[in-house]
Amino acid sequence: MTQLVWFRSDLRVHDHAALSHACQRGESVIALACICSQQSLEAGESSAKQSLWRRGLSVLRSSLEKFNIPLKIIVHDESASLPDQILSLCEALEVSHIHFHHRYEWRERKLAHAVKKTALARNVLAIGYHDQVIHPPGSLTTGKGGYYSMFTPFKRAWYRELTPDAWQTWPAPTPQSKTNITADRIPDPWFPAKGCHDDLWPAGEDVAQQRLAGFLEDSLEYYGSERDFPALDGTSQLSPYLNVGLISVRQCLDVIAFHQGGHIPDAKTGAGSWVNELIWREFYRHVWVGFPHVTQGQPFKQHYDGLLWRNAPEEFQRWCDGRTGYPLVDAAMRQLNSTGWMHNRLRMVTAMFLCKHLLIDWRWGERYFMSHLVDGDEAANNGGWQWCASTGTDAAPYFRIFNPIAQSQRFDPKGEFIRRWLPPLQDLDDKRIHEPWKHAVDDYPAPIVDHKAARLRALDFYKA
Repeated sequence: MTQLVWFRSDLRVHDHAALSHACQRGESVIALACICSQQSLEAGESSAKQSLWRRGLSVLRSSLEKFNIPLKIIVHDESASLPDQILSLCEALEVSHIHFHHRYEWRERKLAHAVKKTALARNVLAIGYHDQVIHPPGSLTTGKGGYYSMFTPFKRAWYRELTPDAWQTWPAPTPQSKTNITADRIPDPWFPAKGCHDDLWPAGEDVAQQRLAGFLEDSLEYYGSERDFPALDGTSQLSPYLNVGLISVRQCLDVIAFHQGGHIPDAKTGAGSWVNELIWREFYRHVWVGFPHVTQGQPFKQHYDGLLWRNAPEEFQRWCDGRTGYPLVDAAMRQLNSTGWMHNRLRMVTAMFLCKHLLIDWRWGERYFMSHLVDGDEAANNGGWQWCASTGTDAAPYFRIFNPIAQSQRFDPKGEFIRRWLPPLQDLDDKRIHEPWKHAVDDYPAPIVDHKAARLRALDFYKA
């Protein structure tokens, strides 16, 4: 009985439920990865993310070879044809079972359903496993049986239902697979080389494990107090690796529990603050399953669908380029454009600036982030943007409007992060660097809008 493991956003051999089940069920195991440039285009994925996935796939291919598991590749033009192509491969290789991990994006759920339906019609059993979450969508519900629409009650339920089995990892396969099938070559890049940032984001599950270990040793204890300061190396930067599955959330929790004496801590500690971020990531996946209109570009709070955004293209471009005249906003955007990553506090600052200072549709910013982020996560990115635009779950009230000057003074008080990304402001002292328009500075623009005037305009906009 030949088993096929369909790899998607889970490019590792350790803690891989689908791979473990396949190895337990059959003597012959074959791996499969599917590449569709059109699908990546529809998802708005960046070249950086696609490059990390491709390089991770190459490392995975080598890792699987150690277990005599060949990796087959299907390159397809559109997802509609993929189920038939997968099942044709299954027939050629005499596959009896397909094993895969669930994804929660609308198009990915639709695709998996089509694969299962097509497989059933051809006497092949397709089995899905939950991998990206600790509690599968639908397993945590309100007293009325619905999905949670607010984070804090969701988090309480998440902890309440947590058991040590929840973060138990799956063993790696043993080199017992019996097959003479040859692995396929990884195709040449199907995305532009510009903006890949490969040197900043090396691939492979060993790299991900090393980053996790370094974070635990150097930063975890201080995560709660340092995570909001972009000049500090206070975050894990594991999100790209979680996103393509070079490391799993179970592996993260398993290591946390080991360091915390066998339990998962609450948010009062540095470790608990980091776990809180992992729970946010899971919460947004539950939202995407429980409230499908969110996956179709609609605001979670649907009565906000009538907002008449200004959508000024020239101002949007200045925001994209980091030329708004507000140093923290501009430094953050230049970090994104130069590295494919942005500090989480700054994602909130820049997003709220676009939505509320410039009154530009949050979906414009959502797409721009996805097209540049190496850790582009559709559910979390959407949730973050809707939080900032006051249209989503647990959204900031519409009258909460970050002051970009105050944010700069509070979270980059010495201007270290600003100086790193804005050379024209290098010579300003720690006080003047937050409001350079009050001083003579060459090669740096004046503010695109006055904060006080923009705030009043936004209040009127949302009230209407």
